[in-house]
Amino acid sequence: TRESTGAQLATVRAEAAAAKEGAAQLSQAAEARTQQLSHAAAAEQVGRERLRAALLEAEAVRVAHERQIAKLLQHAAKQSASLELEALARAHSAEHQSDAAQLSALREQLAVETARASAGEHAVAAPTGSPALPPPASSAAAPVSGGMAAGAPLEDPLEAAERLRQRRDSLLSSGLYAHSDALIVRMHAQLKQLVERAAELEP
Repeated sequence: TRESTGAQLATVRAEAAAAKEGAAQLSQAAEARTQQLSHAAAAEQVGRERLRAALLEAEAVRVAHERQIAKLLQHAAKQSASLELEALARAHSAEHQSDAAQLSALREQLAVETARASAGEHAVAAPTGSPALPPPASSAAAPVSGGMAAGAPLEDPLEAAERLRQRRDSLLSSGLYAHSDALIVRMHAQLKQLVERAAELEP
């Protein structure tokens, strides 16, 4: 019986030692697993921080690119506006030169018409009581018909008035002159004088 009990006791001790050794191995395995999990968590934290830093860097790059694009667009818009202003200035300058040329031509034509009208006023007829002008030397011996010496025909005051009226209307329609301008007022007065001369010459 003692031998049987001793054998059983030895068996129990061996099983206890084996259980203890197994528990130690399990404890070591759990500790290793805990360390692995800790390392994995640390690595994950490092990865998250790196990812966050990368996202922040990418956002900064995106903002910088957007600012650069905005500056380029603003610069392009300024250049486009400058080109448009330059083109408008050139067109305005060309239009101004064209208007100045037309105005100069109109003034020259008006001067010619005014000179013609003035010549017609002085050559139509002398005022009442004024001595008659002598005939030209080349036609002194020529016969006189109707009391007038033979010579070049005088310009009709109505025709001169019509040309002056057309010139006045052209100046007014151009928009460069108004009815109150001195030139238009003088043309009105000349038109009135020509019409009065024409009325005096009517039979």
